[in-house]
Amino acid sequence: MKNLFSAFVISLLLGSCGENDIDNIYTASIKGRWQLVEMYSSNGGPGQWSSVADGYTYTFLEGNIVIADKFECDGAYQFGDDGRLTITFSCPDSQFNLTYKIESEDNLMVLTPDPSPCDEGCAEKFKRVTRD
Repeated sequence: MKNLFSAFVISLLLGSCGENDIDNIYTASIKGRWQLVEMYSSNGGPGQWSSVADGYTYTFLEGNIVIADKFECDGAYQFGDDGRLTITFSCPDSQFNLTYKIESEDNLMVLTPDPSPCDEGCAEKFKRVTRD
């Protein structure tokens, strides 16, 4: 019953927020530099997390600007009403969007592609390197 009440209160709070309010809530917590430290994947069996050495980074800045060292251009990010993170890159040769379900706790963030390109699921875990 306590969990049901908590979910109700949270939904009321989020429901009373405008689109910019929701974007601001998530944007404040994501700002900074994040490095990929683990990847979740499956090879036909149960999925598992695997460590990544020298993973790429995302740096989320003011003005909804994102820098990813795996792409040749900067991008823009925003959060939808449902909390999903969308990153848009407009590189000279191509433009593309990446949409993720996002989970975070302390200095860890898990990005799960949505929709998933993986049959059994996949995700990337990032560790905060700096806070901006």
